[in-house]
Amino acid sequence: MSKRMIFFLFLQIHLAAALSGYAVKIIESTDKGHWEPILAGVLLQGILVWVYLKGLSFSKGKDVVQIIKDGLGKWAGTLAFLPFVLFLCFHLILLARQQITEISIILLPDTPLWSTTLIFVAIFLYAASKGISVIARVSVAIFLLFMPFVLFTLLVSYRDFDFYNAFPLWDPAASFTAKPSFYVSMYAYTGFLFLGMLRLNKPVTLRELWPLLAILAVFYVTIVYVPLLTFGHETAVLLQQPTLMASDTIDLEWVVFDWLPTFFIVSYSALSILESAVTLWMATLLIRKLFLPLPALWLMVGIGVAVYALSLMIPNMQALNRFGSYNAFFSIYSMIMIPVLTIVSGLRKRRTGS
Repeated sequence: MSKRMIFFLFLQIHLAAALSGYAVKIIESTDKGHWEPILAGVLLQGILVWVYLKGLSFSKGKDVVQIIKDGLGKWAGTLAFLPFVLFLCFHLILLARQQITEISIILLPDTPLWSTTLIFVAIFLYAASKGISVIARVSVAIFLLFMPFVLFTLLVSYRDFDFYNAFPLWDPAASFTAKPSFYVSMYAYTGFLFLGMLRLNKPVTLRELWPLLAILAVFYVTIVYVPLLTFGHETAVLLQQPTLMASDTIDLEWVVFDWLPTFFIVSYSALSILESAVTLWMATLLIRKLFLPLPALWLMVGIGVAVYALSLMIPNMQALNRFGSYNAFFSIYSMIMIPVLTIVSGLRKRRTGS
């Protein structure tokens, strides 16, 4: 598995997470200066990525589980990972439910949810069972096949922009910091944590990742401002899928695919399967190393069955959003504490010389 494949995977995991509800939470968090919460999240992510990679570089040849357990001890290290495991499992359930809801609305309105969910779970379960190397190789093909449709949909939306909808540009009180929606949106920045579970001969450095972080920052801004400039804040804040709805307003009779939402949701579904496969692989790896040393395939099947059953038990989008708010604590803990504990454990082992 080359670093180039890892970079493709890194980019697509974050993009999939951003497309699954990031715009909704950012638009809900403030009614002016929407770039401010985006910038705050991007800067926090950049700092945490640097901390994480620095901590990993102190213990070359070890993954994040070994580093933290060596630094904190077996039991303290296990407890430190528990919220991270819970975040991955809950996120997988919510991701499956949201993706199937969007597929049902746009593509398969007459197909029962149980059958669509079964197919979705079976695909990412199969992908995860093949391991991260295969997932990374497949991510290159997904990038080449589906990313052009995502980019095209976002870029062509300029036809319906009203740039006055971006005003006011500045929120001097930074009111978004008092809104729960801002903290819920933090899940979109957690994708970098999979880097600590890879076994690489040469560790990934921030110098190699910063161009990807810059590209992601542009994506975050675009995903939020496309519906904002199309509908205005008052309308966009009422939509459950604002980016998808923005693509539905575009009339392109001069191309063969004159209904962009279909191609957008297919492309987004491919990215979501990729994100789900990586999330399942991470959850399985952590559970095996920390709690249940069972065969990986058994655990994956068990988690997949649980995801299938629990995702179908979520009755509607209101319940989905409520559960996403509950998961915000685990996502913020994971993206902050795992990098911090990694560098603290690495520094401690470095000082002791062991």
